[in-house]
Amino acid sequence: MGLSRALRFHVSARHIVPADVLTTRVVLDSDAVASAAKAVVQDETGQNTRTPQPSDVHLRRAGELLAEMRDPGIATERFHDLDARFHRELCAVAGNPVTDIILASLSSSILDYVCAAAAATDDRS
Repeated sequence: MGLSRALRFHVSARHIVPADVLTTRVVLDSDAVASAAKAVVQDETGQNTRTPQPSDVHLRRAGELLAEMRDPGIATERFHDLDARFHRELCAVAGNPVTDIILASLSSSILDYVCAAAAATDDRS
């Protein structure tokens, strides 16, 4: 994808700092998380009876990814791959395909950077 390549180029050429890419990912995730939380709260309180939504599939997948990420023996590379997929599932809940495309590009452009940084520490956050 063109956007992914452009971002990777700019990050590797140090035109864009990886921290700025991560900050952008947080901004994009915020709307998706708010949408997901709203759907879950409405279901649990019973205040909004609704038919199953396409977003329910993404919420289920996000939960499955989190469950796998909790494995204490998980390899760092696998953890970060699952983390990127988790964030994409959250953005898919919001139902905005542009956000999903941008997040996919951001994730692929920083995955190597994140894995390298994680290799230098035990902190996976």
